[in-house]
Order: sequence, then C-alpha cells, then structure tokens
Amino acid sequence: CYYDTIVYRKEHVLNEYDPKRDKHFMIHTYPLEEGYCGCIIQDVTESRKMEMRLLYEQEKGKFLLESTTEIVFEYDQNTHILTFGDGGNIREENRVVPDCPESLVTKKLISREYLDKIEKAVQTLKSGERAVEFNIQASLDEDGAYRWYTVSCSRYTEQYTGHMRIVGYLRNAEQMVRSQNALKKEAMYDPLVDLFNVKTGRGLVSEILERAG
Repeated sequence: CYYDTIVYRKEHVLNEYDPKRDKHFMIHTYPLEEGYCGCIIQDVTESRKMEMRLLYEQEKGKFLLESTTEIVFEYDQNTHILTFGDGGNIREENRVVPDCPESLVTKKLISREYLDKIEKAVQTLKSGERAVEFNIQASLDEDGAYRWYTVSCSRYTEQYTGHMRIVGYLRNAEQMVRSQNALKKEAMYDPLVDLFNVKTGRGLVSEILERAG
C-alpha cells in the first residue's frame, strides 16, 4: 500500500488487528511529495469492540426472536403502520400492515368486535399509562386459524420527532383462555342439565330487572 501510494499516488485505508496488544488500528496512507508517503495510524479499539458487541446483541436478539413463539410488533401512531418482527409463524404478507387498526379487520386478521378493545388500549396509552395488556382472537399463522393471544404493549416517544410509538408482543394464549372459559362455565352452569345454576341465574335476573327499572 505504501508503494502504491508513493508511486501511483493512491490513498488507502486499512483495518488491522494486533493480537499481542489486543488493539484495532485504522491506517490511512496518503501521497506527499515525490518519493514520500504520509501515514495516519488511529487506535479504534473501543469503537470496534462496541461494533462487535452490537453485532453480537443483534445476532442474539435475532436468534431469540426466531426461537420464541412470541410475536414482536411496533405501531407508529403518526403513520398508522403496524410492523411485526421476525418471531412466530406470521404470514409474510402481513408483516407490515398500513392503515391500522381498521385494516386489521379488512384483512381479516381480527374480527370487528376486537377493534374497540385495540382502540381503547391505544387511547389508554396516549392518556399516560405506561403499559396495557388484553386478550384478542387473531388469524396470524400460515394456517389462517383464529387463536387467542395476550397482547402486552407499552408506549415511547421518539426524541427528535415527538411521534408516539407503541411496542409490544403477542403471546399465544389459546390454552390459557380455553382453560379459563372451561372454569368459568363450570362455575356458572349446572353440569347435569347444562343450564345456568341457581346462583348465576338469580344474579342475571337481578341484573336484567335492575337495568329495566
């Protein structure tokens, strides 16, 4: 490189590692007067090690996302774009969903009955709550089946734009919700005739009469 710089006047930037001192160097050669080459050697050990740590964290995060059943997402309140991460078996065409939350219904990812629950969660976060959690049924996997998910999300504001973003993850809650529903039915129904038991029936009748005045 020195010869190339001296003879052909070409600059070079080299990155070298010294294993004995555990140091990273960036070497910049540049032409001077005829027959001479200038050289700047800069110790870039700290920045290079930081790059390596960031790369390691990215690879670790990617591995964890690919190996988990949880689906990470981010929602931009300003552009109304919902973006799903690499985790889970979500269909590729649904990784980026514009015009949310209405498009979740038009794309048949959720039924309209859950739209109010999502909009309420967004408003709750906008009003100052740090985190929200709720259950919905959604069709996200390749097989198109609707499954129960627990949605856990929180908000943050971008430092420079001031835009609010919502980040979180969806956790498969199919078995949990089915178990809860079974326990709820067991508590409310008479197993012999499969009708409301006396306690539940009296409570519902009282509620209806009270509502009717």
